[in-house]
Amino acid sequence: MQDESLTDKQIISSNDQSNQDRRQHARSRLSCAIVIYGPTGRRELARTRTENVSDGGCYVIIEKSAQHEWIWVPRRCDESPLIMELKVPRQTANTYMLEPVRSAGRIVRIERPPLKRQSTTARGADLGLALQFKNPLELQLE
Repeated sequence: MQDESLTDKQIISSNDQSNQDRRQHARSRLSCAIVIYGPTGRRELARTRTENVSDGGCYVIIEKSAQHEWIWVPRRCDESPLIMELKVPRQTANTYMLEPVRSAGRIVRIERPPLKRQSTTARGADLGLALQFKNPLELQLE
């Protein structure tokens, strides 16, 4: 049986081949729970935490041990829709809560994250995904 795992050449993919930073929204180094679903919102594809979040999207690292199946990760970025559900931490002087935020979106970049940001159990097997929300959110992050 042929090895089904993706090679580095297959994984590193982007819709935008230039190195120019095209961010339209400020990033916040916010770690919050995220669940990624398929286009119908019924099939859970991955459960992880964000590395950073903006009104336009987020970046996540999916540990090899947490990947349900490699099969769902596209070999290149395309317009395949995803549903993302985040739990954004909110607090005031007296309260703390996790605000559920749900958005349609897509993968805009797939890469191997830097080793220092990968899990220690599966170095080199983790995937970094840059996710874009279909419509910018008003998260009011500081």
